[in-house]
Amino acid sequence: MKLTKAICIGAILLLAGCATIGNSSLRNETVESIGDTLVVGQTMEQVRTALGDPMMNSRSSDGVRMWIYSFSEAQISATTFIPFVGLLDSNVSTSARVLQITFDENGLVADFTMTESDMDIDTSLLN
Repeated sequence: MKLTKAICIGAILLLAGCATIGNSSLRNETVESIGDTLVVGQTMEQVRTALGDPMMNSRSSDGVRMWIYSFSEAQISATTFIPFVGLLDSNVSTSARVLQITFDENGLVADFTMTESDMDIDTSLLN
């Protein structure tokens, strides 16, 4: 019986993980710290070396380029997977970061903006 309980608890802990998508180099970046990684005037190659390939790349008619990086993470509470308990006590915590870098016509960083978003979503029936 104790073995069955241990297996159930282990399975719940394995299931209660997190899902991530995007560029993992942004995982530990914040609005405050991104200025240590990026500097106005850096080349595209320096940015690519620091952050990897962008998720989106665009160019306007006047030659201005924009790179966009994003990273999102969601963590589901372990109680979500427990029968009946999950109906009453479950939540998802999400975190997202989006970095937009604008390059001038010479391919140098002209500007950058970092946006952060954190949310806790209560998914229980009693919400």
